[in-house]
Amino acid sequence: MRPAAGAVALVTTGALHIVFDRYIKKDILLLLGTLLCVASVPAVLFGVIDGASLPIDVWCGILVFSAALLAYATRVVSRSHGTSRLSPGALDSFAAFVGLGSIYIATYGDYSFLWFLLLVASILGIFYASILMQNKHLLGSASFFLVVSIISISFRYFSDFGVSISLVLATIGLLGSAAAASTINKRYFK
Repeated sequence: MRPAAGAVALVTTGALHIVFDRYIKKDILLLLGTLLCVASVPAVLFGVIDGASLPIDVWCGILVFSAALLAYATRVVSRSHGTSRLSPGALDSFAAFVGLGSIYIATYGDYSFLWFLLLVASILGIFYASILMQNKHLLGSASFFLVVSIISISFRYFSDFGVSISLVLATIGLLGSAAAASTINKRYFK
């Protein structure tokens, strides 16, 4: 199946879910419809650049954009349809996971340092957003990628000093990130 046909199928299925939400008031239909419609955006873009020899940075950039679009579109559609109070943020953790995962993969691309700075800023931003939104799922996504980033940094940049030094630095970083996540959870979440 051609990528454009797949994107049309995603949009059509998503639109059907959103239309059926008018008749069957279930938030899950609206959320699935939004997810399917947003998934058509990277499907079209990946279809357009499929044959080109582009760096991984471009592919990851599309996924980061799609993750941000998913978080925003879920809020817009949920508020316009008058759903429950939990629906606008229902896909935030998934969008954060996809976005942070894409940024992490891009740190192995051509512009690794810039992506790494964006990864650190994004992790800190998601920690802050999880506190503001009182969302433990966002806290979990940010904590997971903080741990993965610390392990990667310790082995990528300190492996010349030996594996034992890398392991010690990774352990210190892991203990620090666990303490930070635990402190945030105890202090800011009700």
